Amino acid sequence: MVICAPTERPLTNRSYFLWDALDATINFDDIGFLVHGVSCLTLYMMAFRPFLGYYAPRFLTWELSTIFLNIHRFLDKTGYTGSSAQWVNGVVLLSTFFSVRIIYGWYLTLDFMHSLYAARGQLPTFYLVAFALGNLTLNALNATWFYKMIFAIRRRFDDEAKPLTAAAASTDPDTTAALAEGPAAR
Repeated sequence: MVICAPTERPLTNRSYFLWDALDATINFDDIGFLVHGVSCLTLYMMAFRPFLGYYAPRFLTWELSTIFLNIHRFLDKTGYTGSSAQWVNGVVLLSTFFSVRIIYGWYLTLDFMHSLYAARGQLPTFYLVAFALGNLTLNALNATWFYKMIFAIRRRFDDEAKPLTAAAASTDPDTTAALAEGPAAR
């Protein structure tokens, strides 16, 4: 934990996201990881305004799920794919990810957007647009990743698990009927 005077800025968060952005660039395997690293680095580099100090550590809680993602990858690399340990870790990973990135993250985003709106006269338009778009992009990534994680964990334990696509839904009579009836019929 970095403790600093109000006029100083801790480099811990920016250093972490610098590493994240460089790692995603050098070991490129998914555009989402690159967008995440660059977006977070950019937003934290811009966070020198006083009201943003309140949000910086709160948004860092999104990274709590990364601990369990790294354990999940470690279990894959060491031959424990599909093990009980990976199943338990997968449940904890999904629970943590959903709790901190989806539930708390979206709540925090709404609060953050209210603060941005209230400070609109004190911040350059570029800051407002960058913070709003960056935050919404990261929320969209979290929703996408949550879906992908559910499928990846299911695939490790169920050989017949397939991602939900429009083509797959159209071949399943139950799904097709439910989609045709719409949410009001449910």
